[in-house]
Amino acid sequence: MDRQTRFLWMRDLLAHITTCYDHWQEADPSTDQFLAETIKRDLDDFRQLCDEIAEETSSEHAELLQASGSQG
Repeated sequence: MDRQTRFLWMRDLLAHITTCYDHWQEADPSTDQFLAETIKRDLDDFRQLCDEIAEETSSEHAELLQASGSQG
């Protein structure tokens, strides 16, 4: 998955979390568990996307450092 796709997915997850949160405020107690689990699952997905972007950025940075070091 490319960087732009990850950012689009992250945006969609944030929108979904916001929607769930809004529903949660108006929901009856019987739906609390469902909405909490849904938000936690979205947050786990969001964290994974953040980690993937960070790893990709770190790898690219390391490659640039290695390339600049071999030229000197």
